[in-house]
Amino acid sequence: SERLAADAHSALREATRAGKPTLVFLNKVDRPHDVSEVLEAVRSASERPVVPVEAVLAEGGRCAGVVDLLSRQVACLGEDGAWEEHDPQRWMTRPWEQLTEAVALTDDALLEDYLEYLELPDDEVREGLRRALAGGRIVPVLFGAAGAGFGVDRLLDFLVVNAPDALSGEGPMAHEYDGTPVRVGPSHGFVAQLVATQLDQDGAAYQVLRVWSGQAPLNKAWVHGDTGCSAKVRKLYRLRGPRRAAAKTAGAGALVATWDLLPGRPGDTFTAGERLVVAPPDRPPVMMAYALRPCSAADERRMREGLELLLAMDGGIELHTDQTTGDLLLGGASEAQLEWALARLARLGVNARGELPPIPYREVPAHAVRNIEGVHRLEDRDGLPVEYGACNVDVEPRQDERIGFEDAFPDAEELPRKFRPAIDEGVRKALEHGPMAGYPVLGAHVRLTGGQYDILQSTEDHFRIAGELAARRALEEAGTRLLEPWWQVDVYAPSGDIGSVISEVAQRRGRVVGLEVLGEETRLCAQVPYRELRTFGPRLESVCAGRARFFGEASHYEQAPDHLVDEAIRSSPFRRAS
Repeated sequence: SERLAADAHSALREATRAGKPTLVFLNKVDRPHDVSEVLEAVRSASERPVVPVEAVLAEGGRCAGVVDLLSRQVACLGEDGAWEEHDPQRWMTRPWEQLTEAVALTDDALLEDYLEYLELPDDEVREGLRRALAGGRIVPVLFGAAGAGFGVDRLLDFLVVNAPDALSGEGPMAHEYDGTPVRVGPSHGFVAQLVATQLDQDGAAYQVLRVWSGQAPLNKAWVHGDTGCSAKVRKLYRLRGPRRAAAKTAGAGALVATWDLLPGRPGDTFTAGERLVVAPPDRPPVMMAYALRPCSAADERRMREGLELLLAMDGGIELHTDQTTGDLLLGGASEAQLEWALARLARLGVNARGELPPIPYREVPAHAVRNIEGVHRLEDRDGLPVEYGACNVDVEPRQDERIGFEDAFPDAEELPRKFRPAIDEGVRKALEHGPMAGYPVLGAHVRLTGGQYDILQSTEDHFRIAGELAARRALEEAGTRLLEPWWQVDVYAPSGDIGSVISEVAQRRGRVVGLEVLGEETRLCAQVPYRELRTFGPRLESVCAGRARFFGEASHYEQAPDHLVDEAIRSSPFRRAS
């Protein structure tokens, strides 16, 4: 059976949530399709009544054309898709009845007439359709094949005749600088929202903006509604495919472009000075990430500048720094989005490859060891100490993942208390890299059990080194076990696909901890190893046809399976060269 594309499903859901007038154009009818199945998929995805305003002429399983139910004209799918005079009655009787009934159900007065006479005059149906579309109470459907030039002209004509004026609806919700919610309307001055940043044919960046209210000022400062930063815009343009034309004025509803770059990302608000922020569109969750590897030293130098422009071009891209390795991590909603980002970087002159992010393994002491000594001693040519510090420590594993330091040496004469914080610092420095593969150590309790100092030569730096040496020796004697990170994951998927999602989680060594049915969706709560989660996004997209999403956050660490230990050691960014 036909399934609605994820983007179309999401667009219908968002339009319904926002209460916006919605129209559906079913494309590619020139290909073999069961139009009724596609139409049924649209109805299933929409919370509002969906009704075609055209009847499909089907011949031999293919679409031969359509009948416009409102004008009674026929458009044949031929070389030019031209209108033809034809008697369409045999094609449109049932579709017209369905359209009339759907329109009548949106208006009490029309419904009363319809129930009395079982029909409505054509003019009342047309006018009722306009009102229902403007009120978001009905979703009309048109058919076409844009690649063949079929149906696009009818779509534009329908919008001109039946769609509400762009200025007739309510403006977007916004909030003032102090957080007060307001709705942008005619009383406001200039308010615009950044839609996108793109590259033209010459590789120059330009920005597209939607004007919500007022007139766009030229040769004056545009102020970022959130940060207060400003930039001057000298010229605005209206885009016509690859061509552009100067826009002398740009009022409410206008979509314009400028090559005078503004400091912001898609969704940001700009005004003539008022500190006002229009709520940006919801961004999809980050479901996959790449660690960026520049291809050359020159690419590494240009990386930061290229990434700044990339972030301005795509509001769904996120950039983070891995706290363990320092790698730059590029996050996005899908693998396709990340590949698009790498292609954009290459066009900006920065060649980089994307790899799966490094796994932040950790090490934990395997056993407890006692009274391990660390001595820092430096002598002069005569064998006399010029630097000296010594301490003894116990190291044992903890039940939690914290690092603990306990001062359990009571003799302040043997080891003055002023040196003990330095030992703590040295111990924590040693725990930054474990002996197995260099990963940070956690879940360790270190106890100071002894120490010695030289009244003339010892300093805090000497005991810092001694503490580091003692802890490092203790870890080597105790040995360490490898821990892998686990994440808490919430998956939102169509209820019909939840079985496949559970199977996918199980294949990745994950554990399902809860299920909650939310209408047509089901929320699945699970714990999954981060190693397997790195490629979960593309697989989830495949299993659920792009209609699922997940949110995740780091949860805890568990001992890594034995078969992964060698791989973790080989791939460690801290592994010492042998």
